[in-house]
Amino acid sequence: MNPIAAAVLGGFIAYLTGALPFGKWVAAAKGVDILKEGSGNIGATNVWRILGWKLGLVVLLLDTFKGFAPSYFLPLLADRALGDPTLGIGFGACAVIGHSVSPFLGFKGGKSVATALGVMLAITPEVAGISLGIFLAVLLLTRYVSLGSMLGAIAAPIFAAVFGYPTVVVVVYSLLAALIVFRHRANIKRLLSGDEPKFGGKAK
Repeated sequence: MNPIAAAVLGGFIAYLTGALPFGKWVAAAKGVDILKEGSGNIGATNVWRILGWKLGLVVLLLDTFKGFAPSYFLPLLADRALGDPTLGIGFGACAVIGHSVSPFLGFKGGKSVATALGVMLAITPEVAGISLGIFLAVLLLTRYVSLGSMLGAIAAPIFAAVFGYPTVVVVVYSLLAALIVFRHRANIKRLLSGDEPKFGGKAK
């Protein structure tokens, strides 16, 4: 296959994979429209609050995998056509965009945290571990999922640079961090006003 055609096809597959709204589908299987419950978000946190930790964990794992799979497996399949070892970061970015702007949700979507983590696990596992550690530390100290998510995302490009990853990885991680912070703009307002729900409580 032509390298450009292979890249476009791979990006489209990654986008559609990332666009799969597992949170909506898992909740729908229980007769719940998650878009009308809690925060109205399809992410694992809202599912966890509304339907319990088991289904929340299922959505977390599925959303993480849909970032990991295109980043890790598609470059292996396309290697002969493209021969680019850093291709995964491009496919991963497409998956995150799919999660954020899903055609299955009228081109709306979630906040992309779990899907971005899946990309990092595939491309830079040690950076993923540090970002996840920061998220968990902030969550334990403050019980704010949103704050932990943003700080973990912001840390990713910093540590990618520290570990000497290619510039393209640092740039993409910076863009993903900016996207995640942007998608949390309502949470930032609630954090500043003291109205942000803490983990373990019900969404307002």
